[in-house]
Amino acid sequence: MKRRLFLFSRNSRVTDLCSDLFSGRCEFEILNSMEALKKCLEDYNNCIFLCDYDFFENDELVDRLKVQNGHKFFLLTTKIHHGRTVPENLIQLPFGIQYILKLGDFISETENNSSLKPYTQKLTGNSPAIKKLRRQLLKASCSRDCVLFTGESGTGKSFAAKILHEMSLKERKNKKLVMENITAIPETLMESELFGVEGGAYTDSKGSREGLIGSADGGSVFFDEIGDLPLHLQPKLLLAVQEGIIRKVGSDKSRKVDVRYIFATNKNLHEKIMEGTFRKDLFFRISSIEIEIPPLRARKEDIAEISGEFFKKRGLEFVLSRQAVEKLQEYDWPGNIRELENCLAGGARNSRSKVINPEAIHFSEQARRFW
Repeated sequence: MKRRLFLFSRNSRVTDLCSDLFSGRCEFEILNSMEALKKCLEDYNNCIFLCDYDFFENDELVDRLKVQNGHKFFLLTTKIHHGRTVPENLIQLPFGIQYILKLGDFISETENNSSLKPYTQKLTGNSPAIKKLRRQLLKASCSRDCVLFTGESGTGKSFAAKILHEMSLKERKNKKLVMENITAIPETLMESELFGVEGGAYTDSKGSREGLIGSADGGSVFFDEIGDLPLHLQPKLLLAVQEGIIRKVGSDKSRKVDVRYIFATNKNLHEKIMEGTFRKDLFFRISSIEIEIPPLRARKEDIAEISGEFFKKRGLEFVLSRQAVEKLQEYDWPGNIRELENCLAGGARNSRSKVINPEAIHFSEQARRFW
């Protein structure tokens, strides 16, 4: 018999998140009033109650409610409350979702480890920097908020976006992930590419066509180099991100879409805001969760493992000598993972044996000058 869980909240973000997460795992019901909450507390035994902390003006009511009929009682909040004693059963969303699942016996420890960790383990390495990135992705996966990946070129922001989509709730990760680099779209076509175009909008347009955002409905969309989005299109993207509303070019009808937005940039968006080339309101929307992808020079201890994974994926039976690893670790890698992979490919070509020694490894002088 499935366990019964009640949610008492009028916050649409909280109700949507919990509905996605708990529907199917248990008998799930949303309560709309304090009276309904009190009645369920009295009528049922051994249930789980998730209640919005903002509805409780005094902590005495909290203490009275949580001891009834063997229930497990949690208070939910999306923000830290200052100047108020924090109850021990207060859970901050979205970061406390896994804790609720475990305490509610909805997932075992084995399932908890196996359901998400295989995705984060795709991030090769064991350095403190990569461990921090794994934790950040785990937290972000429990939320619907926009994610902005920042960091230098070549660090793997697109790869992190793929992992984040795979870690999403089941209904979303089974849908499409649409990926596009903003700089790869000609500016004259950008609006129609992003939002779609209605038939007859242009002289040569013969039919209606879905845009990138519309085609990702139910799934996720990843826009790289978001800092290069033209200023005149930023209000339209803001509407899509903030309200979930898009409108095709040439159409007078708007429609709602359910999309998880993931963005990336290697530019300083704060500087672009000061220059007047990026909207402040759009920045605040797209950076609800901001995650910096560490440069390779901040995780040099991962180079040996990254190199082994590189050869393994390509079916190459090469290994690096200890001296070769040391040579790689002495370099600063301005081009990050992308430059390392290029260097490893060259080392494999230059090596006279399956063991790659330092003399087979060459750093491009042209790359040094470029970076």
